[in-house]
Amino acid sequence: MKTRKRKKSSLGLRVILIGSLALVNFTGITYASWNNGLNHNYTVATGYIDPKFSQHYELNHCGDYEYLNVNIKDEKIIISGKVYPNYSATINYGIKNEGTLPVILDGESLVLKNGDAINLEIDNSHSKVITSEEPLTINNQISIEAKEEGGFQSEIKLPYTQWNK
Repeated sequence: MKTRKRKKSSLGLRVILIGSLALVNFTGITYASWNNGLNHNYTVATGYIDPKFSQHYELNHCGDYEYLNVNIKDEKIIISGKVYPNYSATINYGIKNEGTLPVILDGESLVLKNGDAINLEIDNSHSKVITSEEPLTINNQISIEAKEEGGFQSEIKLPYTQWNK
């Protein structure tokens, strides 16, 4: 029988393999230690919506009235008064957007009745997209008509939604 010759593995090859294994192991341990102390903090902001009624408005009267108060707060208008028959008025009001996202007013028009005596009609049909770059948009109107003498108080909130293309 023939005997096979065995190859002798060199001591240098074993040292290189053991050294490589130790180096890879050391690299993994140091990376894990470094990564354990690493924190990732992220913040994502999309913007905000902040439309408000402008403090500037135009009030046009026609007829007799005892008093008529228009009180504008950020997102609502409070109108109160005592008027006489055949009184009518229009309030042209403005809206400004202090937010970063564009908005549009909801609805075409709205009628608020205070009994049979006084009607308030809110017309938003001329509204357009309101962005923060526009200083002021005055194109909305509230109409007041009185058939009889009477007092009233109405609160109108700003009906808006985010505008999307």
